[in-house]
Amino acid sequence: MGYGEFCLNYFGVRRQLNNSDFVYVILNPDANWVRRIEHRFLRRSGNLVSVDAQQFTFAARSYWQEELFSFGMEVLQTLQALHKFSITSSLSMFRQSMCLIHIFEVAKFLVDCKFLECKYRNTRILQDYLELSTQYWEKNFPLDWRTSLAEGMISLRGTDAARKLLEEVILANISIKGGVTYGQIGRVVMTWLGSGKSAELCEKIVKRFEGYPSWRAFIEHLGGKANEDDSSENSDSVVHKFFKALEDTYIANRPVADYMPPSCFLYLLEHLLIAVYQSNGYFFTTKSSFVEWLFYQHSNANSSASLAAGAQFPAGLIFDFVVGIVRRLLFNKFETPGWIKESGINVKSYYPLLVLKLFVMLCVRSLNSSKYSEVIFELLGRGDITYVLPREFCEVLRRNRKQNHINVNPYMLSEAFKRIGDPLVIVSLGKNCPKFACPNAIFVDMEANKSREEILSFLFPRSIGSLLRQNVAVNVGPNNSCGGTVPSKGDDEGKSSTVLSSSSASNADKDVNTMKGTDSNLKMNWEILWEISAALEQEDGKREGMLAGLFSIAKVEVEKNVNFLTFAIDEHFKKEVSDGEDGYILHEANDMLIELEQLSSALGVSEAQSSVNTKDKNESNKGKKGNEKSRKGKKGKGGKRK
Repeated sequence: MGYGEFCLNYFGVRRQLNNSDFVYVILNPDANWVRRIEHRFLRRSGNLVSVDAQQFTFAARSYWQEELFSFGMEVLQTLQALHKFSITSSLSMFRQSMCLIHIFEVAKFLVDCKFLECKYRNTRILQDYLELSTQYWEKNFPLDWRTSLAEGMISLRGTDAARKLLEEVILANISIKGGVTYGQIGRVVMTWLGSGKSAELCEKIVKRFEGYPSWRAFIEHLGGKANEDDSSENSDSVVHKFFKALEDTYIANRPVADYMPPSCFLYLLEHLLIAVYQSNGYFFTTKSSFVEWLFYQHSNANSSASLAAGAQFPAGLIFDFVVGIVRRLLFNKFETPGWIKESGINVKSYYPLLVLKLFVMLCVRSLNSSKYSEVIFELLGRGDITYVLPREFCEVLRRNRKQNHINVNPYMLSEAFKRIGDPLVIVSLGKNCPKFACPNAIFVDMEANKSREEILSFLFPRSIGSLLRQNVAVNVGPNNSCGGTVPSKGDDEGKSSTVLSSSSASNADKDVNTMKGTDSNLKMNWEILWEISAALEQEDGKREGMLAGLFSIAKVEVEKNVNFLTFAIDEHFKKEVSDGEDGYILHEANDMLIELEQLSSALGVSEAQSSVNTKDKNESNKGKKGNEKSRKGKKGKGGKRK
């Protein structure tokens, strides 16, 4: 069936030839879409009503435009409600981000749809939804950088939808009338590096950075847009240009309108440091910083324009500049909180994170250069600074203090960084990297792992054994026979509060092994889930009856679904690496597996409770019958006496 035939059938119209012209006979003249045609264009012949091709096309198009926009708005309103729910219920960053990305996809589709002719008011509404979706930027680059390490967030970030949303953030910052601010420059460069430095946006960014020559030169060079007559002999390296841009930004007089936030400045500073570290053939960093560098390194921009390429750069000058900033921010009790406050960030919540970030940067800096340990020693003796740091982090560092110095080594920092949830990563670039005995560190060989997907799968390993045992029992009250608990908020990133008992795990393994030995067409049984959902929507009296009849069947079918999903995830891991679209789909499958296991546990508890209630009811009925017989017997005896 072609589009034309589908359209005619949908609207209930028949095309007829009338005097060498086609007319369109309307089978239901009272249909809602017919009201879009002016009465004078309707031709009546007895009971038949017809219109010409032009009027029918106009009416059909107007109807579809209204339907498309109306349905799209319903979807957006639902997604917005889900997003609000995810926030008020303190759901994971992944779930909040998924809502925002779907909002962006729907709103962007409606804005760009060439078939829609939106009025100004409707366009403004869609722009508001697009603006709402840009809150994903804060999820992708959170103030607490460690929260971005959730595997679901990393997989989501590799999708085209997330990348396009981040590009929308860049466009929003460079499309504002007037000159750009340091704050906008920071957000643009941070997003451009963190989302794969899109070559398509490079020219637009360069054009808007006209008033900031150091930043413009850096973007031009890194994006491969530098002048062709520039050679490595007469031009600065891209690292040096990056350093000059950050130096100019830091020495700019504050306060200025929309100055670059400290979180953004430190993010860019870390990128600069890693670029310098690469000249050693290997380097130390943290897991969070390495992931950010990985997204930059494996981008679609000009591969010859890299932060590690170009002429020589003043490494010593750059290191001294960074350490000077760290000291100044830590020792200045007035300037640093003021910078945070001017950026619109809560000082009380962010200041401890900032101090921790500066300490981590200084430790990594010292590890990569074997210098600046005296600065760490000095800072550890300042209680007015270390009081905001995690105690377990400070304890590891202080254990390595001697009389007047501290021994900064990979073993110590791997343990310290593990305590704060941001492990030490040793990156080998294939140039004779030494061996380090660090059981708490992660070793990444960039020569052995060529693709980003391979490296991410190594950083975020998943085993089917752990997935299989991520089974959560449902806590239905103090007398819960399962002895489990509901997962705490924030645990839905693939974690759980309890695990299967050994017997349950054994049965699950047996079911999965049985599946592996068969070659049948395995599939999910969705019907039982719809039946449970329909039963729950019934009124109280009817609901109990329907659920009671479903308990035994539902328990078996839900367990089959659990086993099938476990088997499917297991097979996926055997065949391919999970990233991008597959990555977050797999994450959703894992969440579905956990929820199905919760449902299975709940059905088991409910079935047991139903059996108890039925038994109590039967005993109660027996008691009533016994009392009734007793009363009848007494009544009969009384009749005889009478």
